[in-house]
Amino acid sequence: MANHADAVSSVDELRLAVALADHGSMLAAAASLHIAQPSASQRLRRLESRVGLALFDRDTRGTRPTSAGLEYVRLARRALETIESVTDGARRAAGRPRSRTGTFTSLSVPVFTAVQRLLPPPATVEQRIGNGRRLLRMIDGGELDAAVIIAPHATWAPTTAEVTRLGSDPLLLVTPPEVEAIDPARERRRGWALPVWVATYSSQPDDVAQDFAAMGAQVRLAGSAPVALAIARERGELAAVPRSAWSADRHQGEHAQALPGAFSMPLALVTVRTSPLSGRGGELATELGLAQADTAMRT
Repeated sequence: MANHADAVSSVDELRLAVALADHGSMLAAAASLHIAQPSASQRLRRLESRVGLALFDRDTRGTRPTSAGLEYVRLARRALETIESVTDGARRAAGRPRSRTGTFTSLSVPVFTAVQRLLPPPATVEQRIGNGRRLLRMIDGGELDAAVIIAPHATWAPTTAEVTRLGSDPLLLVTPPEVEAIDPARERRRGWALPVWVATYSSQPDDVAQDFAAMGAQVRLAGSAPVALAIARERGELAAVPRSAWSADRHQGEHAQALPGAFSMPLALVTVRTSPLSGRGGELATELGLAQADTAMRT
């Protein structure tokens, strides 16, 4: 009699199929799963042999699911979400909830520290970094249960996800303690005396830099908000960073003021129903120092 287990896909195979569909190449899928490319190729061959179907077409342009592969990936996402919910349910029953939360680099420090404050020990927070669309794919694939992203990107969220508008995160102009508070309008007339280190999670940082340059500022782009703050503090210069970033790392004596409305980005929380952060958008917005918190966009 054939062993029924031989016909059942393993969790590793399910994850590989989803990763291949998301990344479109064997190399990228293997990297996302932290395995070698030959191992990923062998795993796929073993899966297709077990199923008896070609699930992916491979050529020099990449890896694409066949019609059978598309259905397999759809069901694999659902299966992975169910498997994760079993683990999360056991953790909650034991009083040890877990959140697998993602956000982008410039927002990582305030988001992850805020989530950890909302979910004190023995809860655990597994952290993931990525852009908005990748984080939403991870939620759809069961790899994440929550993500904080730019609100416009939430239109691509899975239909089963809960989306909550957290509020606006304006850029703040941070002035060191030894420097008099800056009036941007006044500085524009007479010329800015100090450079401004700018960090934003806008998808068009050069446009933000040009806006500052149009105000007469000497602009220096930083790779992230923590970097902008660190360099500005060391040199006694100015920093322009999202309010959430400064709130997570404010120094005594610093002065911070909001810049005009164009320098503001709306944020949203995307969660699955079983996430420990589900329904807690208002609390998260408060922790992040955002305005107009907890407005439901879609449930």
